[in-house]
Amino acid sequence: MVKLDCDVCSNKIVSTAAPTTSERSYNRLHLRNKGGLVIPSEGVFKVVKAAEHCLHQSTDVQLAFQQINAAHLVFLVKAHVGAEDIFCLGNRMLECQYGIDNHHYCLISLLVSVFHKLRQHHIARLHTQQL
Repeated sequence: MVKLDCDVCSNKIVSTAAPTTSERSYNRLHLRNKGGLVIPSEGVFKVVKAAEHCLHQSTDVQLAFQQINAAHLVFLVKAHVGAEDIFCLGNRMLECQYGIDNHHYCLISLLVSVFHKLRQHHIARLHTQQL
């Protein structure tokens, strides 16, 4: 796993407690958190949901011989999420928005590449089913 250089960004992808939303995914994390594990923030869940949505949408649309790679999935998720401040970076996002070091898009790229690596076998199975 890649360690983030920015402390602000690394703190924004984890949460200390489960949010008060009624989603089932948070309930399971809360039950399994007896060992003091960190809980992903709401922004991480939004990125993963967007990646899953883009993955299924692109496998439905693409031809059978084109398997989606990590860079293409990152591009689709960035287009899907846009400039919405999903990690609640606030001023930090504005400070680095026009520079080379855009933390918002770097976090999205990191999370989507990890998602792609974890789901690689599932992506290959989807590709094989289309053949």
